[in-house]
Amino acid sequence: MNNRIAVIIPCYNHARYIGEALESVLSQTRPPDRIIVIDDGSKDDSMKVMEPFVTRGVELRGRENRGAHETINELIREAATDCGWVSILNSDDRYLPRRMQQCMAVAEANPGKSVISTRLEVIDADGQRMKEDEPRARWFYGVQSIGEGLTPAEWLGRGNFIATTSNVFARAEYLLANPFRPYRFNHDYFFLAGAAWRDEIALNDEVLMQYRVHGSNTITTRPEPLIREMLRMHLDLFHDYAEPLATDAGMRRRFFDYMRALWDNMSSFHAGMFYVMVAQLVKKIPESEL
Repeated sequence: MNNRIAVIIPCYNHARYIGEALESVLSQTRPPDRIIVIDDGSKDDSMKVMEPFVTRGVELRGRENRGAHETINELIREAATDCGWVSILNSDDRYLPRRMQQCMAVAEANPGKSVISTRLEVIDADGQRMKEDEPRARWFYGVQSIGEGLTPAEWLGRGNFIATTSNVFARAEYLLANPFRPYRFNHDYFFLAGAAWRDEIALNDEVLMQYRVHGSNTITTRPEPLIREMLRMHLDLFHDYAEPLATDAGMRRRFFDYMRALWDNMSSFHAGMFYVMVAQLVKKIPESEL
């Protein structure tokens, strides 16, 4: 089994934070075998900040902007050439020192799983831990707190408790087979929901990464685009998983758990509106098809 680990970092206009992100990778108790960064057409000094890290083993290249999902997929393809595991880190987040060590321990203890995640804490623009009752951190801590007794499928139905691609440590072959989609907000959620339905997720209950909340996070957007994308994401899930759901009883059970939990979703999903939308789609199906 290939237990080589690659940490991949897509960077875009994070000159203020990318140095901390790289230091957090270089400080791991179980060092990764590769650290690969693509600068996705940054307009700030990100490349200048990262260049000194090349002498410390960081593989760095820049190119024109193609978007987060395409940059992550490109990095996965590069990492998968010689690493069996890939850990994603967004350029404004940080790992805690034991993350690689503990994620690999969970992977080795759960050989049938392909996606490993941990708990996280929320930090501010200055790198300070945000309190649970601070408005911009409350959702993250809240969705993490409701998981006791829930399966990953049920928990993800209630909300994306894994929260970010920075909390994904996964088999390279699984990532290659399930590339991230061109959503603005939800490429991690789509990927994780599918992994939960397939029973591919194993969890570590320790806080092993730090998610940074700052002024340019996509979560600061107005709610309408996020709600719209959540509705579309679930239509895409229905479309892509229709065939295995028809034949795989285990997947159906996990799907049912997810859908029941989805009615109380904390991640901008509007269940009633979703079923109104399904009704409009069904209306267009010929009677003979029904």
